[in-house]
Amino acid sequence: MLDLHLLAFAPDHAKPDPTMLATHNRARKLRNEFMHEGTFTSERATIEESITTSETFLRYLRQLRQLKSE
Repeated sequence: MLDLHLLAFAPDHAKPDPTMLATHNRARKLRNEFMHEGTFTSERATIEESITTSETFLRYLRQLRQLKSE
């Protein structure tokens, strides 16, 4: 749902990268599986990728917020 809002409301010159959205969705899916189902099958590399992806996603959201305030 968040992805749809970002695509709909982000300015044309600041639309999110589809690859970033896909990897962020994967990280959210892994988090939800762990928190709601107690399933933990991730390897270290996957966890590190999820952290990096989340950092990139948060950086993107901060940039959008700065655009909004300009």
